[in-house]
Amino acid sequence: MRVIRKYPTSPSFQIEVSIDAQILDVQLQREQPYLWVLENDESPKEIIEFVSIPTGGLIETKKPLGYIGTYQQGGFTHHLFRVF
Repeated sequence: MRVIRKYPTSPSFQIEVSIDAQILDVQLQREQPYLWVLENDESPKEIIEFVSIPTGGLIETKKPLGYIGTYQQGGFTHHLFRVF
């Protein structure tokens, strides 16, 4: 069965999702950033890692990044990336 789930974000976090999960969006809900993911409950799981970097912030990882989206919170703009 496929289902859409939401996960709270933080500056660096990991979530366990189906290996065929599709990342849908990142947005604020009640002033908290969330990540929405379409998952298949019948597929095997994997852990994926994310980082949220503010505009002008240093990117400390040397691992490849995949852009997810941008959101604004508390007067700052943040950019969410998947870490590969």
